[in-house]
Amino acid sequence: MSDKKSYYKQTKLWNQSLDPYQVQVLSDILALLPDDAKSILDVGCGDGVITNNLPAHLDVVGADISEEALQYVKRKKVVASIDKLPFHDASFDLVMANDVLE
Repeated sequence: MSDKKSYYKQTKLWNQSLDPYQVQVLSDILALLPDDAKSILDVGCGDGVITNNLPAHLDVVGADISEEALQYVKRKKVVASIDKLPFHDASFDLVMANDVLE
């Protein structure tokens, strides 16, 4: 697959069991969440490893360019690119992008 969008359409990339690194990242994020955050946008959420495990009382939206990955997201979700998000400024209390820029 030559282009980036095709790469992220690969089924084998998504819905894998959590590896120790992902478990640690999730733990770190949960420890860092501000108490006053009620709504979260998870940009580049992939298959929802973090998104799906955020506390149920939070209004969480996952955004990713991969429709294939978003099939596994159990929260609200939207197909979107990090450089063209379909939300107005200040729509969320917290916006995060984990493991996106590496």
